[in-house]
Amino acid sequence: MKKKGAVPVPYIIALLLGIAVVAILGYWFFVLGGEWGGEVTIQRCRTRAHTLCSSWMTAGWSTVDVDGVDTPSVGWFVDKYPDCATFAPELGFSSGTSASTDQAACEEILGQ
Repeated sequence: MKKKGAVPVPYIIALLLGIAVVAILGYWFFVLGGEWGGEVTIQRCRTRAHTLCSSWMTAGWSTVDVDGVDTPSVGWFVDKYPDCATFAPELGFSSGTSASTDQAACEEILGQ
């Protein structure tokens, strides 16, 4: 005969497994963005480019002289997001050599 108020062990195990599954799915969705293996898509790189360009525009398109090269004050897109380097030409960014090219790309991305 079961004791009154006793919780069966299988229900506790099922509850713990359920919590673990929800935690794993939450991590996958919110941290990895729903991508398996951490692959980067063109859409994700466009989002990153928009964020970087918005920051740079807010800074007044300022540049810093680094070794005789005008460098965007927010840094180069390809340096900040190396996993997006393959999509940089498609987005209009230079390979970290021309701030004016990157500013033109940003203006296009921001719709200016």
